[in-house]
Amino acid sequence: MTVTPSSLDRFVAAHAALDGHTLNGSNAHVHTLRSQSLAHAQRLGLPTRRSEAWKYTAIEKVLVHEYALTAAEQPFTPTAADVDAALMPGLDADIVVLVDGRFDADLSRIGELPGGVIVTGIQSAAAQHTSLVDKHLGAYARPDEQVFAALNTAFLADGAFVYVPSGITLDRPIHLVSLHSAAEDRMVQPRLLVVAEDDAHAVLVDTTRVHGESKLFVNYVAEFSVGAKSTVTHYRVQDEGPKVTEVATFDAHQSDDSVFTTITVGLSGETLRNNIHVTSGGSNTDSHMNGLFLLDGKTHADNSSFMDHASPDCESNELYKHVLWDDATGIFNGKILVRRDSQRINAYQSSRAILLGDGSTMNSKPELEIYADDVQCSHGAATGRLDDDALFYLRARGLTMQSARALLLLAFAREVTDTMELEPFRAWVDEKLQARFLTG
Repeated sequence: MTVTPSSLDRFVAAHAALDGHTLNGSNAHVHTLRSQSLAHAQRLGLPTRRSEAWKYTAIEKVLVHEYALTAAEQPFTPTAADVDAALMPGLDADIVVLVDGRFDADLSRIGELPGGVIVTGIQSAAAQHTSLVDKHLGAYARPDEQVFAALNTAFLADGAFVYVPSGITLDRPIHLVSLHSAAEDRMVQPRLLVVAEDDAHAVLVDTTRVHGESKLFVNYVAEFSVGAKSTVTHYRVQDEGPKVTEVATFDAHQSDDSVFTTITVGLSGETLRNNIHVTSGGSNTDSHMNGLFLLDGKTHADNSSFMDHASPDCESNELYKHVLWDDATGIFNGKILVRRDSQRINAYQSSRAILLGDGSTMNSKPELEIYADDVQCSHGAATGRLDDDALFYLRARGLTMQSARALLLLAFAREVTDTMELEPFRAWVDEKLQARFLTG
């Protein structure tokens, strides 16, 4: 089937019903941004598989489903126990809670922060720190180019806002806990805005927990502004269950001498699509995009990355690994762009997959587009099954078939987990890996 811009009619109608109520805040810039983004969405239309960027993921078939676009009829009222159940063991962090995309001050647990640091909801920040929000919100997610970023911005009601001023290092990570209600089939559109000024340093852990058994469409947008000599590390877990479709759009802009790292661990979902766009807007930046996906059943995961080397003397690394069981499908579509004046670029990209199910499939499409001549760029992709010789070697030394398989799979995943510098996060992932590999 073909989906045209007219398929957005129900989004337009829902926006009109909410405008002046949920969506109309005191910040004039945000209100204008919402209206402009709805117009962008109407112009862009919903993507189809005719688009090269979406050729492996029929998102139009997912959106045929009648997801409710407004707030749930029965408001979701989670408790502190629900937050506890969503926390990562051993992680000492400031907890920011979003309930169906809205900041919940009562459930959040934010300790004493260094001077000038702001951790709050976007709605509150837009009222109290207007110039900051006006400058950064929507500046990186490109709602004029990406329809899902446009829809998220058009329906923006709240979200999480993290601001770290110049010279400040956050001693503890920020743990963003998103609690979503699936009491009915509906769409939720959470938002995250992170601004790290010059020489600022922050680590974020980003997890989601779904309550209910209905179908859920999560349209998530995160924007990162990484100032000169700053470091921002973002750990993301996708484990919402077999009835959740998520389109996640992450956009980061880096200034001189900055480091940005995003690591995604995918464990479950019906359809997952990650759009990651990083721009090296200054020289001497380091950019890291890594992903580890353990998928079974009929889970469909599509990772699309775009590394835009817009300045000279920069380095980027991408590493995505998939382990696929049953009829699961994995996709990696990574593009590296080196612009004309961006000399002395080192850019590396790798996609590796192991297929453990007779019906599992993997599609990899790495791309290089280079307009400079002093660069070192490479990409590679490989898909296969476990090495029979390695299995035989381990079995010959007394390991059971299950233990031998688990050992080889752990070694395969280790290249990604070794990049996880936050020890509680890495330990949590290791525990998940061992439990999955020893039973799979």
